[in-house]
Amino acid sequence: MARFLAALILAGLLTVAGWLAFPVREVVVVGNRALPATAVARIAGLYSGAPWLYLGPATTRKLENHPLIAKARISRPRIGLVVIEIQERRPLAYLDRTLGIPSGAKDRLVLDASGVPLPNYRWGGVRLLGYGPGLGQVLQLAQRFPDARAIRYSPLGFGVDFGRSTLWAPTARELLRAPRPNKGRLQMYAWGVSVRQ
Repeated sequence: MARFLAALILAGLLTVAGWLAFPVREVVVVGNRALPATAVARIAGLYSGAPWLYLGPATTRKLENHPLIAKARISRPRIGLVVIEIQERRPLAYLDRTLGIPSGAKDRLVLDASGVPLPNYRWGGVRLLGYGPGLGQVLQLAQRFPDARAIRYSPLGFGVDFGRSTLWAPTARELLRAPRPNKGRLQMYAWGVSVRQ
């Protein structure tokens, strides 16, 4: 019993000594664009004087649970220095929930390639207009045509507007294989193609 108590006291002393002897003195954030470095450090729970010795996977999980951060890696190159490398989610498209009626920025939802909403962005990428199922397919179309002005979708089909030209098909699969028209309207069907100049 005495040995167990001595081991417990020694473990407690080493924990406190590790906490006090090796504090975080500097935090460097790499890869941030939308989030400031201070916000990344705050999300990770790192501050000047935090225990440098006890950083682990829980700190990385805190960062990766944030909606703007896709991946995170924490390294400790030397005592007192913490380097946080993050990969932020990039805006791919914004979902215009007004169905084309002019409105404020609150009616826009900016999404990344996997469909995760990005709360700090007001604009980004291709405009998505429509309703109904198929948002995953619409995001695939936004990846395929990143220079499109708008992508419209409904239960009747999908349309890609390039300004001078448009593409339309009843399914997104047909549009994913379609070439981009130079001008006019290209309608794709399972039985053929209709071109209007």
